[in-house]
Amino acid sequence: IHEYYLSVENGCQWSDPSQRLRIVTKQTLVTPEAPVSDHSPAKAGEEFTLSWTAVPDADLYRLWEQGQLMYNDVRSQATMTLNTPGEYRFSVSAINDCEISAIGPELVLIVDASTAVEDVTSLELPESYSLSQNYPNPFNPTTQIEFSLKRSGHVELKIYNILGELVRTLVSEQLSAGNKVVVWDGRDDLGRTVTSGVYLYNLTAGDFVESKKMVLMK
Repeated sequence: IHEYYLSVENGCQWSDPSQRLRIVTKQTLVTPEAPVSDHSPAKAGEEFTLSWTAVPDADLYRLWEQGQLMYNDVRSQATMTLNTPGEYRFSVSAINDCEISAIGPELVLIVDASTAVEDVTSLELPESYSLSQNYPNPFNPTTQIEFSLKRSGHVELKIYNILGELVRTLVSEQLSAGNKVVVWDGRDDLGRTVTSGVYLYNLTAGDFVESKKMVLMK
């Protein structure tokens, strides 16, 4: 708080200060940094959390997704689920009784289409790793991919186009030993329907790596 007094000078002397002006200055509310995600990319239909560094003197935070208010709370994090694959842009602003900060920088978050891995009923565990030919093949619009795991571990099943570009990550997680099946719906990681053509699907489980071709025909 600053105080100023007004007096008048006539060339010889100053008058007594007769008026007081008080000016209150305060620091502008800091703009929050871009949020970060505990899952990047996130999976459609699965819960994930965005968090950001707390701002001094902030009472509330607002989380925005391209101009749409998603969240308004005292906590510096937000947990949510997005069911539609795509690209999302999140940013945060802060609020107190006197100010609203500017909206901060964006986090660009990719939400991938989710894929369920199902167990195939079997009385015995497989003795080796294997990757079966998809069925049906050619297919439209969906096809099944079966594979066998002789032991539990991290498994990746990815689909590439004929140029070797990644189209869809069907599986990237810890799986138990056994026979598994996954359905591909002919969409990429952003939920877009892919074009007709030849695609490669690649299974990686431990030291086991195998690829096969399949044809999407519309």
